[in-house]
Amino acid sequence: MTLPFLPKEIWGHIFCALTTADLLNISLASKPLHQLVEPTLYSEFDNYCSRFKRAVFRVSIHPNWSILPDLSFIKSNEWIRLQHRMIAATENKKLCDCWLTKVTEKRFWWDAVVGFMIHALSDNLESLTMANYDSLDEYSYIGELSKLSKVEILGSELDFMKDYTSNKILSYLKLRSLTHFIDHNIYRVAHGPHLPTLSIQSIALTNCQMTNEELRDFLWPFSNLKRLSRANSVFSWYSSRYAGIFNVIGATPQLQGHLEELIVDEKDNNQRPLPQTYLSNFSHYTTLRTIVVDSTTALGRPAAYIGELYNEYSYGPEQVNDLLAILPPSLERLTITKSQYYILGCISHIVSCETTSLRKLEQVTLHFDHSARLRGNFLRNLANESWKTVEESGVYLQLKFDD
Repeated sequence: MTLPFLPKEIWGHIFCALTTADLLNISLASKPLHQLVEPTLYSEFDNYCSRFKRAVFRVSIHPNWSILPDLSFIKSNEWIRLQHRMIAATENKKLCDCWLTKVTEKRFWWDAVVGFMIHALSDNLESLTMANYDSLDEYSYIGELSKLSKVEILGSELDFMKDYTSNKILSYLKLRSLTHFIDHNIYRVAHGPHLPTLSIQSIALTNCQMTNEELRDFLWPFSNLKRLSRANSVFSWYSSRYAGIFNVIGATPQLQGHLEELIVDEKDNNQRPLPQTYLSNFSHYTTLRTIVVDSTTALGRPAAYIGELYNEYSYGPEQVNDLLAILPPSLERLTITKSQYYILGCISHIVSCETTSLRKLEQVTLHFDHSARLRGNFLRNLANESWKTVEESGVYLQLKFDD
């Protein structure tokens, strides 16, 4: 029997989607097929945890199946062991019985299966992505996730205007092994000073709506935080409480001794107009090496209209001086998003401070939107002048353009 040529990895993915009975039948069809099936087949006999992975693989391909994937490989004694493990983890036998019923009945319950997989693989689980954390509320009583280092939450099915607290994800955030937390579309999360110090070192918030007060409370327990990223925030059209993000971060004393990278990037936010924000004083942040900030927050709006040609604007010297005065002396990389062509006029002033207040500055990145391309030669001439100054200072200047 001649088999079509496919890499072994592809054959492996194909076989992982089959039941054990199918694998046995295939292995008996021919010697070449037996050789291909053998690693998958015998690994299943050796380690039933890999069967859980295969079941998850099937569910991820067909999440709307009306029946559960094949779980016949789980023997009765294994079900009992897992049930006792769930009882020990939840300290709630009624909840455990409900969970076991959902997993074993014919009707498909996605959240119950996921909760089951988390517990079954908890000893080796390193990264967990939840498409909807609300469905896992019942199963947030987790066991020994000693290796879990990253949790990513993709969204919530909650009504946008309903109150929400972080109780449903708090059990994950409290894990000592967790170092990275990524959150999308979360609404009104707050922790407060009542929580103990959390070990998380990296937080990324995308499309999240929080007021200044909620953001301050959310950041309170993360005294070991090294990287904070907030992108495309959902602002209120009428409330100024959503402005001043940098002021909240800059006034959080728990972050001052550890924060190394701060990204507040609204370059992809389609909401217009965005609230006016101002960069807080980070000169007392001794470990902060990277800052990403939009041009309006960093420098304000252009102060002077200097000519008729190309509608020329410029930033005043005092605006640049104000920015330099609040940047930390430890800064190595500065990125300014939503840049317009006239920001090139103040680059020489920024890099000239490399010999004074910003002795460690290595790179300045300017991210322009697509409208900057329309200025053609005028922009290139300004860039060439800036590059000459930057080369003399030893700072690397990088220009990026949106498509």
